[in-house]
Amino acid sequence: MEAIKLNNSSDFWYYHDEYELGTWSFAKIRNADFIDLNLFIKTYISITEKYRILLPTSKNKEFKSISDLYTIEEGGTKKSIYKSLVFLKKRDEIVAEELFDLRQIKHETDEIEDLGINPVISNLSIANSSAISLPGSYISVNTDGFKEVLDFNKDDYTLYDEKVDQNNIKKANISGIDNSDLMFLNTPRFNSFLRDLKKLYSIFNSEIVINKNNTQINENGIFIGNEIVYYEDILELIDAKYQIVDMSINIDFEELKNQFNHEKRKERIETLKSEDKLIKEFLEANYKNLSILSWEQFYNSFVKEAFTMSDDDYLKHLKEVRCPFGFIGRASEAKKIYENLKDIEFFEEDVKKVISVITSGDFLKNKNLSLMEWLNDKFMIDFISKKIEGKSILDIAKFEGGNNFIREKIIEMKIFKLF
Repeated sequence: MEAIKLNNSSDFWYYHDEYELGTWSFAKIRNADFIDLNLFIKTYISITEKYRILLPTSKNKEFKSISDLYTIEEGGTKKSIYKSLVFLKKRDEIVAEELFDLRQIKHETDEIEDLGINPVISNLSIANSSAISLPGSYISVNTDGFKEVLDFNKDDYTLYDEKVDQNNIKKANISGIDNSDLMFLNTPRFNSFLRDLKKLYSIFNSEIVINKNNTQINENGIFIGNEIVYYEDILELIDAKYQIVDMSINIDFEELKNQFNHEKRKERIETLKSEDKLIKEFLEANYKNLSILSWEQFYNSFVKEAFTMSDDDYLKHLKEVRCPFGFIGRASEAKKIYENLKDIEFFEEDVKKVISVITSGDFLKNKNLSLMEWLNDKFMIDFISKKIEGKSILDIAKFEGGNNFIREKIIEMKIFKLF
């Protein structure tokens, strides 16, 4: 028996729109500490963009799960759209088309809204049961069009090739329809796509489960003959006009492993604990009982009254004491900022009020920062000791002696150079 070669073999994919060639399931990870979901989603998108498979449909900028990438809303109704670039034969030529519904292959003139949304390849996200669970996936190839030979066993097939006599085909000893040229372009690319997804999920020790009853696939992808072939294996054999994989997208899985690996995260925690111990010792030795005269003068002369006076009275007071600082704003603004700081338990009261006053004017606006961005900025302090490098005001405040360190560093800022 032999497979018959037709000019437009992809026409037959339509008849197999309910055929599921294979499903690969990636289990989600429960209670996985230190998972950076944003980095996971970003890497997943890079894989889809590299192989042009399961390209995101949604235009949302924030995604909390895989399903968010493919969910769109039209007229109050949500749809899941899975777009992939797939090679087809159209008008006797091989072309790559962005498909999300198998019926697009057959009915080119149909309105998209009328289609049944039966994706060539889909990715159903396993719903999270916990905020710290990594979402799993069901990757499905929903057509036999990635096979080398398409089954030919239905009497009601209509052949869309004028050069072939259907009656003669039925009488002939034919095993199926030759789909090798499209399989050559689609299947290795899918296998490489699946391989990279496996690498991403394996970083979290996620197991892969497949349809064991299907001899045409295994955990690594879809067989070509008796082996799994990857895109890189045949790249030199592919005509340049069909090389649609973006080889410039390089995903460093070893680096990702270093970022995601739980053991290395544990090591990092121990390192941070060791660093914190050194910081604690440094602050206690140098700042625990430190008295800063210039801080006390600034607080008593220019800060306290902002929380007892009206805007007009406070402005009058600043003029009377000849305040040299143009960064101080209205008393009402200082009070409003204080409301955002009063519940930060690590800041002592005078520190909260000084920060409120110095940020009440144009200080933050000139830096193009919000209050919390400034307080969390790891580089805003000119550190005396390398032992405290990379810590923000909020980080330092948690240590004994930390508030004195902050007092000294704030009063040493350039805005106080006239004081």
